[in-house]
Amino acid sequence: PVWPKAHRALVPYGADGRRLPGGTARRMWLDLRAGQEVRITPGHNIQGAKQPAYMHIGAKKPITTKGGEARQPGVGLGKVQKYSNAACSFLLNIEGAQMRLGIWWLESAMRGGIEVLPIVNSKPLFEGETSGT
Repeated sequence: PVWPKAHRALVPYGADGRRLPGGTARRMWLDLRAGQEVRITPGHNIQGAKQPAYMHIGAKKPITTKGGEARQPGVGLGKVQKYSNAACSFLLNIEGAQMRLGIWWLESAMRGGIEVLPIVNSKPLFEGETSGT
């Protein structure tokens, strides 16, 4: 595969991360450049996956880790830390936990290849809008 060189692209998705019906609305900018604020989209399966490092994301009450650390519940907000060429992925910090998002998600989003994106920008911009930066 050929991966996108840019880490910001117009994608046919709404602010909730759901794919838009063909030609019905303006596309959203998915911006995965370092420093961008992101959030996990509704309907994620983080609790169902039961990975200890992420159990506080989407939890209803504090979670105590095996090491005894209490982690407060989080809704899934975070930032893009950087892109790793070696790992072909974006390093994210979501609610204090490190996560990786493969570059293939961006390529697939550009094509509208998946029904729901795993993350979106916290305050997404849409085609024709400017951020003031």
